Amino acid sequence: MDINEKLDLILQTMNEKFEQVDKRFEQVDKRFEQMDNKLERMDKDIAETQRDIKAIKKDITEINLRIENEICKNIQIVAEGHLDLSRNLQAAMTPYNEVEMLRIRLSYLERKLNNLEKTVEMKKEKVVTQ
Repeated sequence: MDINEKLDLILQTMNEKFEQVDKRFEQVDKRFEQMDNKLERMDKDIAETQRDIKAIKKDITEINLRIENEICKNIQIVAEGHLDLSRNLQAAMTPYNEVEMLRIRLSYLERKLNNLEKTVEMKKEKVVTQ
């Protein structure tokens, strides 16, 4: 075997090794692409989960406010209406029932008004952002 043949053999071996390395790099690139795709999906899922959590927090806040402002208030109104039970039941209950119902109705209307105000504010914000 002469020197040219040896050099050709070395070159051929080197080319084969480089091809193997190139194939491995291609595999690594494919794996990185797959990982990137998975990370993008995870980012989207996390963003969606965060939006869901914000919506849940908002719902919880609204529920807590309703409990605090409406239900507790109505319970207090009902309790106040029953403080004077020592008097004649029929005489005491007639005006208290009317007042109690008016107070409950007023509380209900106040809540409705607050909801309308919130709706108007949200629509204003949408108009401003557009």
